[in-house]
Amino acid sequence: MNRGNTQARRLAVLGALYLLLATGAAAPAAGQELSINPQATIRMVLEQHTGKTVEVTLASGEKLSGKVVSVGQFVLHLSRLGGRDFYDSAVRIEAIQAVAVRVRNK
Repeated sequence: MNRGNTQARRLAVLGALYLLLATGAAAPAAGQELSINPQATIRMVLEQHTGKTVEVTLASGEKLSGKVVSVGQFVLHLSRLGGRDFYDSAVRIEAIQAVAVRVRNK
C-alpha cells in the first residue's frame, strides 16, 4: 500500500469520525459504545458492524443504509436497503467516505 493511499484512508476515517460526532452518534448510550481505533480504516469499521445496520456516505454524496452482510477486500454487501427492503447492494469500499452507526434509541 502506498503512502498516499494510507493517508487517504486515514482522512476517510477522520471524515467518518467527524460525521459521527457532528450527528451525535458517537456518544455512547447506556450499555452501548462505539469504539474506533485511531489506526482504523473504513473497512475495519464496517467489519466491526457486520450484521448491524449502518449508513454509508459515498463520494458522490449519496447515502445508503442497510444491514452489513459482508465486507470484502473491495466490496461491501448491504442488505435490506433503507426504503428498498427487497434490494441488496454491492458498494465499492473505496467510494465510501463515511460510516454512521446507530448507538442509541433516543
